[in-house]
Amino acid sequence: MAKRAGRARRDSGGRIAAVAVLGLVIVGCSSASGSPTAGPNASPGATSGSPTAGPNASPGAAGWSRHELALDGAMMSALLVGGPGYIGAGSLKGQEAAIWTSPDGLAWSRTAEPSGNGWVSGLAAGGPGFVAVGTRSNRAAAWTSTDGLTWSAVPDTRDFAAADGGGLAQMSAVVRGGPGFVAVGVASGGGGQTGQEGAVWTSIDGIAWRRTAVADPGDWMHDIVVGGPGLVAVGTGQEGKAAAWTSVDGTLWTRVQDGPQFANGAIGAVLNGPTGLLAVGHSLDPKTGALHPMSWTSADGRSWTAAVAGTEPPRSDPPQAFEGSAIADVARVADGWLAVGGDIHMRTDGALQTIAMWSSSDGATWTRIPDQPEFQGGLSGSMQFGATVVAERNGEVIVIGATAGPHLTVWFSPPRPGGTTPAPLPSAPPATATPAIQATPAPESPSAMQIDSFRSLRCKLDGAFFDAFANGAGKRGPDATAFFDALEARDAKAIASTLPAIRQHLLDAQGLMDASVPWAASAAWLTDERQLAVVLLANLDRIEIEAAAGRAPTNGSSAFLGDPESVFLLAALKAMQEIPVPPGGTATC
Repeated sequence: MAKRAGRARRDSGGRIAAVAVLGLVIVGCSSASGSPTAGPNASPGATSGSPTAGPNASPGAAGWSRHELALDGAMMSALLVGGPGYIGAGSLKGQEAAIWTSPDGLAWSRTAEPSGNGWVSGLAAGGPGFVAVGTRSNRAAAWTSTDGLTWSAVPDTRDFAAADGGGLAQMSAVVRGGPGFVAVGVASGGGGQTGQEGAVWTSIDGIAWRRTAVADPGDWMHDIVVGGPGLVAVGTGQEGKAAAWTSVDGTLWTRVQDGPQFANGAIGAVLNGPTGLLAVGHSLDPKTGALHPMSWTSADGRSWTAAVAGTEPPRSDPPQAFEGSAIADVARVADGWLAVGGDIHMRTDGALQTIAMWSSSDGATWTRIPDQPEFQGGLSGSMQFGATVVAERNGEVIVIGATAGPHLTVWFSPPRPGGTTPAPLPSAPPATATPAIQATPAPESPSAMQIDSFRSLRCKLDGAFFDAFANGAGKRGPDATAFFDALEARDAKAIASTLPAIRQHLLDAQGLMDASVPWAASAAWLTDERQLAVVLLANLDRIEIEAAAGRAPTNGSSAFLGDPESVFLLAALKAMQEIPVPPGGTATC
């Protein structure tokens, strides 16, 4: 099997995934090197409670060179060692499906096909030569090539449509296995996460495909590998949990039993090796919203052990929402494993983002590679910089990602001549003189009026988010439904018409939080909700600019929510509903 070398989240349209960005999220492919070795398998389902630091494997020990490419706006989500040297795939400016080739990792040329609105997210070697998968015009799509230089789209059929013929269908990753090739992804009927389900496509030759539904609402299958009982897929499940599936032949799939090792997590990449499977991704702290880099190991694909990857650098105290690290991809290298992703540190002037790397000799214990000037990503109000793919060829490690510009940037180890070091960013300015909201100490026994005010605040805020996104019960108002349907349908005109109402609902939510009763103003959930409203409004600004130009985001609702944001928002809204209120008072929702 050809080893995959990267996954950008759906996908993420510039967000982490991510986690990606880094989709967080927030968002498949292959290279022709070896497979991972899973670490010692602890008791099935066990979760380590603290970061693990292991022996420092040699990847990257020689240092790194940084090379910014003349491919501004390119986002690479898949990397394959093969063909003319390297084959990369992704999207141009988050809008156009694209494949590039390079003989050396520095000089890249875009192929004539794929083209059009979409994203290429997975690559595999085999069949006619090479197979690429992704999405085009909201439908699943696949392309084939004999040499990696010239590509042809396979015939579009009804199997490439979403479940109800609308919404989005996307192949996120592909592997040579099962009857020939197996691709995994998602099919959405619109209306956001509750309207989507994991999806699998199989093909004998990489040209003719048949779809098999995986009936777990809210799931998204991000990657697939040959291993376990036959095939193993990983991704995210509903309610913000990591998920895994197994199959003997690629047509019938079984969801791995949920457990604490999957809580608040998202798996973006998986590899197989002599002793088991290695998967990587991130988790999101349900209380603070902080990101943590994660690895999962399994001997059979059915029982998984999760661990925080390495020791993280100092954070804000307490960490701010979306502050931390996430892993996007992992590769087998000379003396172990190298994982790559991004790190976010919140400053007064935005999110400071850097490239992050981790090394491991066994795939179970990880050491964070020390930061260096070449790892600088940039400063932004949104999460968009980080490493997305990694591969090894002839003893040289190549990492590709995005840095401020935005530029598509390549790092090599050992360093190559001609690398550059970015100018250091200025120090963060001091906090504004405007004082934060100061809470008045809560009285020993709140009055009935205060209790009523608190209940009223909770109800009104829940209602505002119900209109803008979803309430704590996961239900969505008519304005939010219309907006999310427009996003999933990639209808720029409908997005432009529904967007103002969403903006007003978010501003209403901000106003409610700013006017909260003093004795409740310091509640942690209110701080979280303020931060989330700011993030959602910033995402809305970018969507509005695109819609005004007649363009719709290719990643649907993820452009508004991202992956980490949507997970944490729902968790925070649920927490808001569960906050105890002292007895007394009369106001109810």
